[in-house]
Amino acid sequence: MLKQQPHSLLDPLGSAASLGFGPNIEESTFLIFGGALIVDDFTTVIKIILSLSAFSSILLSLSYIQSQKIDSYEYVVLTMFSTLSMLLIASSYDLISMYLAIELQSLSFYVLAAFQRNNEFSTEAGLKYFVLGALSSGLLLFGESIIYGFTGITNFEELTKFCLLWVPPVVPTTTLLQLDGSPGATTGMGEITS
Repeated sequence: MLKQQPHSLLDPLGSAASLGFGPNIEESTFLIFGGALIVDDFTTVIKIILSLSAFSSILLSLSYIQSQKIDSYEYVVLTMFSTLSMLLIASSYDLISMYLAIELQSLSFYVLAAFQRNNEFSTEAGLKYFVLGALSSGLLLFGESIIYGFTGITNFEELTKFCLLWVPPVVPTTTLLQLDGSPGATTGMGEITS
């Protein structure tokens, strides 16, 4: 049996170290994995926020883990897997990559919900969360398959272009009477024409 090491302040530093390994982006956008993931300034900022949140949540939970005598390394590993999946969700540029990232996050959260094996409430919470997650995952996959069936597209940018084709153009507002009571219409700038 493996000897379990006590947690230290070095555990959350693993999530903080992931910030330094990201690509150095200077206002550029590029796609990776065949267009499934995007890396741009927005996703980089979101990833930094998520990494700092994971760092702080692990740091804040260390005292709770020690007080509950949960001295196992799995907690930090599962938290890091859920953080990884959040980073993948932030970079998703495709319905399929978004679904896979959400499922990776869900699996980590299922185990974290039932983490205290000796507590019946924790086991019940994990089971209920698994059933609810399976139902919501099925509904999400059903909705994505309907979108793909109607459009034949899974890429978010292409879906946006497709949806914008169906938006009606902006119609200027019209009025029946001008200020003096004669028939007329207003243009988009608010000028009254007769």
